[in-house]
Amino acid sequence: LRVLAVCDVIENAMRIGMEEGKQCLAAEEDPTEESEDGAQTTIGKLGMRARQLLLTGQAVEAGLVVAMVAETVRSLRDVGLIMDGFPSTITEAKLLEKELSGYVDSGKKKKKKMSAPPQDDAPPVKEGGVKSGIDLVLLLDVMDDIVI
Repeated sequence: LRVLAVCDVIENAMRIGMEEGKQCLAAEEDPTEESEDGAQTTIGKLGMRARQLLLTGQAVEAGLVVAMVAETVRSLRDVGLIMDGFPSTITEAKLLEKELSGYVDSGKKKKKKMSAPPQDDAPPVKEGGVKSGIDLVLLLDVMDDIVI
């Protein structure tokens, strides 16, 4: 089991991007262009994009963060993960789930009768459809002075 903090993912992606960029420059290649030998990895390209945004004072958009997290999760395929501090919004959670599994929540919910027993809210998987790849989501809302 491994804890994955989004800030570490972003830092690592930017570090990889910088290293790959230096290698491209040493080989007299344009680090922003696709090379024939695939010298720049996907995570490196994403890290360079995040770095460019941060250097210009812009925020790293959710889609880019999700892409970096998803690429990291894919590289740790056989390891159980706990994601610390991410996703922090419903939008990020839906983007991450779509990126990792292809699952898209239709958003259509049936109204439940108050007298009905609790049911699983997960939509049924159609023949050939994609099931959510997320096993469990926990939100721990604890005051800082209690945690520390």
